[in-house]
Parts: sequence; C-alpha cells; structure tokens
Amino acid sequence: MSRIIKADLVFTNAGPPLEGGAVEVDDNGFVAAVYSAGEINHKKGYESYHGFLVPGFVNAHCHLELSFAAARIERGKGIDNFIERLEELKRGIPADIKKQSAANALELMEEEGIVAVGDICNTELTAELKPNSRIKFRNFIEVYGLDPAVAEEKIIRAKKLKAAFENSSIVPHSAYSLSQSLFEMTGCNIAREDIISVHHQESKGENRYFAEGNGPLAARFKSWGLKIPDFIPTKYKPAELLVQILGIQHNKTLFVHNTFSTEDDIDRITEKYSQPSFCLCPSSNLFLEESLPPAEMLARKNVNICLGTDSLASTDTLSILHEIKILQKAFPQLTTEFLIRAATLNGAIALGFDDLLGSFEKGKKPGVVLIEDVDTEKRKINDFAFTRVIV
Repeated sequence: MSRIIKADLVFTNAGPPLEGGAVEVDDNGFVAAVYSAGEINHKKGYESYHGFLVPGFVNAHCHLELSFAAARIERGKGIDNFIERLEELKRGIPADIKKQSAANALELMEEEGIVAVGDICNTELTAELKPNSRIKFRNFIEVYGLDPAVAEEKIIRAKKLKAAFENSSIVPHSAYSLSQSLFEMTGCNIAREDIISVHHQESKGENRYFAEGNGPLAARFKSWGLKIPDFIPTKYKPAELLVQILGIQHNKTLFVHNTFSTEDDIDRITEKYSQPSFCLCPSSNLFLEESLPPAEMLARKNVNICLGTDSLASTDTLSILHEIKILQKAFPQLTTEFLIRAATLNGAIALGFDDLLGSFEKGKKPGVVLIEDVDTEKRKINDFAFTRVIV
C-alpha cells in the first residue's frame, strides 16, 4: 500500500520547494508521485508532518573503517599530529573493536537518514558489513606511498582489496602522497568508467609543497626517511598533476576538502576535468585545521558541490545535517535549498547514484527524511534541528 507524506516544505531537487506539498511512495519506497499543496487537498489518508521533507542524504566522503578513533584524537593540532596519533591508534586497537566501531557508525548513519556513502577503504575491515546495510556504497580503494620500491606491492594489495568490495575503484590518496612509479601503476588500473576520489588542498602545507618543495609536508616525509619525488616542486597545481600523470580528466572525479583552494585552482580544475565535483567536510576541516573551505566562492562558480563527514577520527558525528548547520552559520548567503541539494542530489551525482537517489522524481528510490525543528517562514534549519527517517 502506498503512502502519501505531506510536510510544511518539500525539497524535491527537481524544481522549487513545495509549500504544503507531498510525496507518494509505493511499498518498495519508489516515488509514485509528487503533489503540490493544491493537489494534496484532493487526496485522503495522507500523513502530515511539520518540518522540511528531503530526499535521503548522501555522505560523499567518509572513512568508515576509522570509526574506532572516535574521541581519541585532540582537535586543532593540525594534520601532522592527526596522522601521528591515528597511526598509533591503528597499531594499538584490536581488530574486533575496530570492526564493532564501524558497525556502530554504520547504524548511526542509517538513523541519520544517509542513503549513500563514498567510503575510503585501506583494509577489508568493512567488507562484510556493507552488503547487510541499507546504505549504497561507492568504495574507493586508496593507495599511497613515496617509496618506489614498494609501488608494485601496493598495487597488488589494492587489486586484492578491490575484489572484496562492490562498486569500487582504485584511487590515489592525493597528489602529494604517491611516488612516480606508484602513480604510473595506479593509472594503469583506472578504467574510463571508474569514479575517482582524491584528497585535495586539505592543508596550507600542500600548496607550499607543490610550489616550493618544502614546508611541513616535506619535513614530515624526510623525517620518515622518504625521498621527495623528482616532480616536486612542480609547475602544476595538485589537480593538474593528476591529469598529467593519471590522465583522469574524463573520469568523474571527486575533489575532497578543498579547504585552501583558490578561485584560480577551481578554474583550472573545471578547465581540465569534464566531470569534477567538490566535496566539503566542514566539521573535519575545523577539527584539523580550524579552517573552512571557500563555500561561497565555489557556489559562485556553479560547480557540483557535495558534502561529506570524513571519519569519526576527525569529527564528532557522521551527520550530514551537522555539516549543513556549520555551512549555514558560516555562510549565511547560502540558501537552505542550495545546502540540501548539496547534501542529497549533488552527492548522488558525484557517486554515480543519481539514477535512483537524490531527488523526489517518479521512479526513483531516494529515501524520505524529515528535518524537524526548522524555521519554515525563513526556510532555515535551527541549531537543534534533527532528522527522522520516514521511508
């Protein structure tokens, strides 16, 4: 039996929000119809809610397997301290605790109304959990390493890991964390249809490293006894280097963080890449670098902006609504309609799930989420707003 679900405001992502509108879904959760306020007045037996009705959220960037590090890393100490502490925790926490932490986090994301996740995978820890979840996953098998001697070993391991996950592709961690050899081998394992995710300009040190070949990144690598690749410093920006080495300009490519990206950086990416998306993880950025990405500038560029949470190692909650609240407060010019689209349809586009998710359109199965405790008159989400999964 179908359900007709009415709310104060329905964000369809297929047109302007509908005041007093409704969505009809069938027994399997597929959208059967979308109604305006006038149309719903002629219907009977509908459910009525106060708040914003939105499609299920898409968390475009997460490290589910790092959930064991929740509340175990000090905030505001920068990415170097973060990496050092995370590696310490990886060695010290038993595998069964890591797996249970990931399972708990997965359940929390479902309760938050998240229907799809772009997940970074460095181990098989979450492989058995995901097939039993209602969440759709795009799995990114991440490779990194500056020692050319282990490049082949890294790729063999990545290919084995890829076989353990559906909807997966082998991707570089970033433009700064692979040797020339590992870049070349990674490129040989990227198909035209693969979706790529890459950490991009997450710290000030990344830009300095590419421009000058020194700074905190170079110091960190040298302290680990690693050789700086010959292509550093380079005349290319990070994203341009990826095109030169990997030839991924036609792949769907998700640039994650962009905390210290400039207008020129974004212009170069949109010139070089045919299908770029820009994922913002504001809560994690504040945790690590006490900085936020230039969301308003990205919005002006009319690029595909989506949202992610990163991992519980660098944020307190895997809630996309929490990310919306941060951006709304920091960038009041961004409309609620814009932010909800970034949290839903844009993420579905970036992960290749927009045929099914992201909008209330007939034939789609996006999930139905209610955001409660909102200001319907101003169309704003209040500080203590919360989500309820309806479908």
